Order: sequence, then structure tokens, then C-alpha cells
Amino acid sequence: MKGDSYDPSLKPKKKRKKEIEKIKKIQEKLLDWRPDKLRGERSKNERVVIVKNLFHPSIFDKDVELILEYQQDLREECSKCGDVRKVIIYDRHPEGVAQITFKEVEAADACIQLLHNRWFGQRQITAEAWDGKTKYK
Repeated sequence: MKGDSYDPSLKPKKKRKKEIEKIKKIQEKLLDWRPDKLRGERSKNERVVIVKNLFHPSIFDKDVELILEYQQDLREECSKCGDVRKVIIYDRHPEGVAQITFKEVEAADACIQLLHNRWFGQRQITAEAWDGKTKYK
């Protein structure tokens, strides 16, 4: 007989409100008009400076508050070059890495010039622009 084999689990489900909003957001993003990058415009990752050999990770085992001191020292020193957005200390990284994010690319360039091959706490530090891929966690 017709209709005996009805199974409600096979019925196509309605899309939920969240799914509809998600699809709408994706479509808007695809259809959104954004100007193309200018030729010669530098990428966002060039605003980030990586400072290596700043410390040895074992020093934070004894005194955890040193992380904040290092952050404040770096922020003060780098603010001479321009507006500092963020300072991150990777305290477990074996190379003693810190990441400094600037508002402008020019400020990051000035910071690299200021900090590269400079002595900090009896250690010679190196400063370079972030390549955009390396994870320092």
C-alpha cells in the first residue's frame, strides 16, 4: 500500500536560523566589494617584529613576574619607534622569542634598525620582520 513505508528520519530537515545566517554571511563576503591592494603596498605581517635571543626560558621558572617586566621594557623601548599595538613574550620558546606588533610598517622597520644586534641583559639580540608563517608557541 502507498504510504506504509514512511520514515520521518528521511525527511529533509529545515535549516536552522544560525545556518541561514552563516550562509548569508558567506554570500555577503563573496559579493562584498573591496579595493584591490596597491602595487607595492606592504603586507600586514611586516608590521610584526620578532626579537630573538632576548632571554633564556629557564629564568621564568624562578620568577614568573619577569615576563611582565620584559613586556614593559620592550614596550617602552619600541614606543620610541612608533605606536605599539601588542607585545607577546614566548616564555617557553628555546630561542627566547618576543613578538612586537606595530600600527604602521614604518615603525616596525625603525624598531628593527634600533634593536638588531643590540645588547640586552648580557645577550646580543636579533630583530627581524615576521615571515607571516612561523609559529613561536
